[in-house]
Amino acid sequence: MAEYSYATERKIRILTEKLGENWQEQCGGRSIDAVYNEVIGDNRKNLFCKVDPEVKRKVDELTEGYDIKMSELVERLIEKEYDLFKQRTENYSEDLANEFAS
Repeated sequence: MAEYSYATERKIRILTEKLGENWQEQCGGRSIDAVYNEVIGDNRKNLFCKVDPEVKRKVDELTEGYDIKMSELVERLIEKEYDLFKQRTENYSEDLANEFAS
C-alpha cells in the first residue's frame, strides 16, 4: 500500500466514512482530492502565481496582522478591485452614451 501524507490519509478516512470502503470504485478513478472536495462541498478553485519577494512579505504581514488566511485576503482584494472595475466600466458606458446623446 502506498504511503500518503497525513492530509491525504485524513481525506481517505473521511471518504471511507462517507462513501464506504469501495469509494474508489464508485468514483471511477478520480483523484482523492477531486472526490474529497465534491463530498465536502468545496467548489473553490486554485489560484497560483509567482510574485516579487517583497510583495510576498507584504502579503504575509497582512495575513498575520489581520489574522486571516491568504486565500481570504486574496478574495477580499479581488472583490474590492472587481467592484472598482465594474464601477469604472459602468461610468465609462454612461459617459459614452451621454456623449452620443449630445
